[in-house]
Amino acid sequence: MMAADSAAALLELLARARRALGRLPHVTGVGLGWREKCGEITDVIALRVYVRQKVARAELSRSDTVPTYYDGLPTDVVPACPPVAAMQHSGPAPLQPGITISNLRGMLPEQAAGPHQSGMGTLGFFALVNGIRRREVVLVSNRHVLLAHGAGSGSPIYAPVFSRRGETSLVRASTLDPIAEIKDEGAEQNHPFHYNGEPGEDYFVDCATARLLATPAEPSMQNAESPAPMVRGVARMHPLDALGYRAPQVRKFGGASGITQGRVVDVAAPVESSNGPQRQHNIVIRGTDGSFVSPGDSGALVLNEHDQAIGMVWGRSDHDPNIAYACHIHPVLDRLGVTLMYGGLA
Repeated sequence: MMAADSAAALLELLARARRALGRLPHVTGVGLGWREKCGEITDVIALRVYVRQKVARAELSRSDTVPTYYDGLPTDVVPACPPVAAMQHSGPAPLQPGITISNLRGMLPEQAAGPHQSGMGTLGFFALVNGIRRREVVLVSNRHVLLAHGAGSGSPIYAPVFSRRGETSLVRASTLDPIAEIKDEGAEQNHPFHYNGEPGEDYFVDCATARLLATPAEPSMQNAESPAPMVRGVARMHPLDALGYRAPQVRKFGGASGITQGRVVDVAAPVESSNGPQRQHNIVIRGTDGSFVSPGDSGALVLNEHDQAIGMVWGRSDHDPNIAYACHIHPVLDRLGVTLMYGGLA
């Protein structure tokens, strides 16, 4: 356990590094995590310096070069790859976290769609709406999943089951009864948030809620072939977790690829956006056995080794399919004004 003064010192070092290194050419931001070499995670803790493109040191002046160390901490120069959404397919499952959901607005009139047209993602978790007397349960996923193709408040959400026909997917008519309707359109942007005793920061969130119209499955009813992990609480993935002498191990349960394992390589990464401001303070995860997410996994909950929710998947790297991006869970809950349901209630 790190002392409070050590935590404050590390966060201050990260803030200094962002100010100093952010002035260098091509640098887009600085995160904190683990150095990578040839796609493998090392055991070296580093300031991860994101650049628009990597340039040979010989082509840079000394004043424009990212130093090998900054204030005693090694640096790792990382290309700032643009993200792609991780939405897309499904099979039958009870109403539980991890199933495929969609508003189906991308479907053609004959109810057929190509693999990237239907706006399918994952039901991340169930939550209780804060600040109201009556108990209201909502499902939570990414905004870019629930609001795909112009959906909005009141639009229906489905848990479709598909059959394949060549390059198209056909929706089974028996699964066209809505399971929810959009309640809070949420946000897909940086959200100001502060943890107790720390200054406020911008955290990227991609989240929205839908009010349930159907009854969630009890734990005993969950799909026996691919059971969703039991969530046992909510936890923060803190920059100091990088001082645990190994990259923290996590897993997710997605509608497309089910349960996959990965390791956190950055807890405060900036991610470039092609159509808006830079997305701040993201969790970067590298799959341990290939891809951590596949198209259709957007919205999936990310759990730590203690089965505590630490984030929610929103995309993957456009250049490295083994790299996934997730929002921190606390800013998501704060933006939506909800409490995550876990244990037997989830």
